[in-house]
Amino acid sequence: MLGLRQIPESKWKDFSARVKAAKGQAILLVHPFYHDIGTDSTYQRTVTKLLKQDKLPVVILQGRSKWATNQGKYPDHALVIPTYPESSPVLLEKLEKSADEKYDELHKELAEKLSNAGVKTVHLGGMYSDAGRISGRENDELSQLIAESEKKLGHSTEKFQIRFGCLGITYANLIKTGKIPKIQLIAPALYPRRPEYYRSTKQFP
Repeated sequence: MLGLRQIPESKWKDFSARVKAAKGQAILLVHPFYHDIGTDSTYQRTVTKLLKQDKLPVVILQGRSKWATNQGKYPDHALVIPTYPESSPVLLEKLEKSADEKYDELHKELAEKLSNAGVKTVHLGGMYSDAGRISGRENDELSQLIAESEKKLGHSTEKFQIRFGCLGITYANLIKTGKIPKIQLIAPALYPRRPEYYRSTKQFP
């Protein structure tokens, strides 16, 4: 695992080749194993399936402190980017550094790198996503960005607002960059709950 700005160009070149073969698609999982919820769950089975498939390239945001525990679960081709602290999706530019104030900047840089690699569609999953009302001006702004994105995909947001958690922050920040044309939630790979309207639509993968 390397910080975002430590990933060598050779790794991005390999990733870009996989993106091209996948017709511009990539999977992004945010803290997929933040909590151990057992193997007998739709979420866990879906995440395992996503990590075992080799058609789409995979990017993982992984808490630095749990890397040693989880590294054996990830395919060799995956781009694993550390976050710190564990309960936040703040990216680390270098593995050995502590988090700083480059919160939006590094999410934007990640989006730019994905875009430069040819990514047109990000399939997003991980922890945490939940239904419920959130408060606070910044939270409301992020929620509104997500709602607008969901509406563009033809989804009603009357019964669902994504929780202000790691997945929600990442989702909103990727939208804010404007670098990724389409960001699609992977319904069964959302934890702890997924929006009702996804249960009647075609599931991924």
